[in-house]
Amino acid sequence: MKEKSPITAKEMWRITLNLTLVCFSAALILGVVFNLTEPKKRSQIAANEKTLIQKLLNLDEKAKILEVRRYLGPGQPPTIGYLLSDELRQYNLDGKFLKKWDLPEVFQKAPTQERDEWVEKEFPESHFVGRFFAAQNPDGTLTGYVTEGSQYGFKSLIRFFVALSQNFQIRGVEVISHEEDPGLGDEITKPAFKNQFLGIRLEDLQTLKLTKGPKPEEVAPEKEKQIYAVTGATISSQALVDGVKQAVWHLERRLNVVR
Repeated sequence: MKEKSPITAKEMWRITLNLTLVCFSAALILGVVFNLTEPKKRSQIAANEKTLIQKLLNLDEKAKILEVRRYLGPGQPPTIGYLLSDELRQYNLDGKFLKKWDLPEVFQKAPTQERDEWVEKEFPESHFVGRFFAAQNPDGTLTGYVTEGSQYGFKSLIRFFVALSQNFQIRGVEVISHEEDPGLGDEITKPAFKNQFLGIRLEDLQTLKLTKGPKPEEVAPEKEKQIYAVTGATISSQALVDGVKQAVWHLERRLNVVR
């Protein structure tokens, strides 16, 4: 039986060239698809967040929602930057004002990514670390806040929104994303658990604690400021309780800085 001749150098180059062209074409197609779909994806996420905030705060459709983005700057101790609708403000950790940059009009309604890039140029070596929202009625009066937070649960990070009235009473809690177990940890997303936060005030957070569930049908007055854990999901329940407490405390401090 005649043996097959080995692949020649010319054939090897042809195979290599063909594979290179295939990889280049695939990368080009993926790049084009990404550039076409990513802006729409971001726009849809922003629209969904606006709808959620309106629902949590029971806002009029004409209400204005202002996003405040927060950046951590370099140095020890670091400084903090807050991007408002028309300016970037820099503070130290004690809340002392350091510097201000006017946000060019062209960026005031630009996509988030473009505004972040502008901040990176004006506030070198800083990086985005969080955000919160302030809502105003059509007449300009403040109606409440929504802050975004995250806390590590049983399996991964739990991202959530906390809605608060202007006097810091919780109006709602909504879990945005999580990877907790179905039928156990993911029960923290259900009204039976998250609605326990409704009406809790800033001063209540000092003594707010998690109690092993299930929640009784009638709760004694002295236990009204307790959160009853999801049965079999104490870690996930505790994570959301801790996360909400920290998110509200941090928001109060940040508002005292940017007001």
